[in-house]
Amino acid sequence: MAREGNLWDSRLSKEITCPRLENIYGEKNDENTGIGTAPHVVQLAGCTYLAVTKSCIAKATVLHDREPVHVNEHQFLIGLDKRITPYSEFFYPLLNMLELKKRVYKIWVIYQKDHNEQESTYSMLAAIWKSLSYFERGNVYQESKDSIWRIENFEKRLNEFETGIHRKEAIILAVLHGNSVSVRVPKPIHTGEGYTTIPCSGFYHSYDLVFARSSNHQSRAARCENFELDPILRDDQQLHARVEEFENSIEIEHTSNLAIEEVPNIMKKTSAERILSEKNDETYYELDSKCEQAMIPSTEKTQETLKDGKFNEEESCWSYRKETSTATTNC
Repeated sequence: MAREGNLWDSRLSKEITCPRLENIYGEKNDENTGIGTAPHVVQLAGCTYLAVTKSCIAKATVLHDREPVHVNEHQFLIGLDKRITPYSEFFYPLLNMLELKKRVYKIWVIYQKDHNEQESTYSMLAAIWKSLSYFERGNVYQESKDSIWRIENFEKRLNEFETGIHRKEAIILAVLHGNSVSVRVPKPIHTGEGYTTIPCSGFYHSYDLVFARSSNHQSRAARCENFELDPILRDDQQLHARVEEFENSIEIEHTSNLAIEEVPNIMKKTSAERILSEKNDETYYELDSKCEQAMIPSTEKTQETLKDGKFNEEESCWSYRKETSTATTNC
């Protein structure tokens, strides 16, 4: 992933979309160091989330080769400047949940910010979990069915873990399992709370996604707390209508071989609603035009525009049909 000023450009193709457990990957550098990696997520069409190739990394180093007396013996650092983290409200409860029994660790979390410059809670927790698993898990063939080091059990416990983040189930699913096969959307209001899973492999087969962010708009981190859905879709009826529209679009993309661009159109619609809720019509159409120009493939102007950060989208996701390279702005 390249970074140019305030711009990230990340290509997400079907070859590198995050599959199942391989999505949470890492390595054991030596006997005293384990590294865990977990993806960040971006919102799609105002009703679900996608895991992207921008990742959070946690590095666990053994401080003492003994069982900890108290969870506070473990140390946390965060960011490239290795500052003392203010996130103990989440990190230490996580360690309590993991019931660490073998060693005392120093855990360094880096690249913790997502495309909105928010420090992404679930990506950090998943990366920490993975980094510690190299020391705590033991023999995977002998562990109990309720072991916290099994991803299905960790997912269940994360959903029970209190973070104050709404609609967290869809975020956790994207972080732990990726989205190359399915995405999770809220169920209709009359059926109660919860989520339903819809297939999206046809969409990933047909499109590449490019994610980028510039500083021309107010960051969503300053507008919404912790991955909340956009204010324009907080109304339950609006959200349900958007979910139905999204499901229909995914189904059409899945069953059709034509370049009908149903999903990009609904993503672009969401982008328009977001911008128009903050800016006037004239500003939106100016931004939309510049985004279209910036993402036209195979032109010298595209590269110059991207490097200079001249397109004016807050946090956008562009998708284009692989066969036709038709650019569509959306977020």
